[in-house]
Amino acid sequence: MASAAKVEESLEMLASASGVLGVVVCTRDGVPIRDTFPDLDRTQAIQYASMAAVLAKDAHELASLESGGGLAGLRVRTRSIELHVKANAQYLLVVVQDPQPAI
Repeated sequence: MASAAKVEESLEMLASASGVLGVVVCTRDGVPIRDTFPDLDRTQAIQYASMAAVLAKDAHELASLESGGGLAGLRVRTRSIELHVKANAQYLLVVVQDPQPAI
């Protein structure tokens, strides 16, 4: 299992990448555990974690039907954001990114 310091370092590295608006680690049920959003009330983290959990659940069911496997990753893009969701058995890693970051 990764140490807490290594996890924090990895989250900060992801959060500092160009165009990244925030990173959330949450349970498969959408409960945020750790995030890098600047909000003190965690509103954005809660919203993105909840949306990612619903999307991941539906995508996992679809992937299971097609190949007998589960969900490894998911990407959803809108005009204003791009969500990257990486899943394992217990957790989701959600990276929220500006789809067209300033150069």
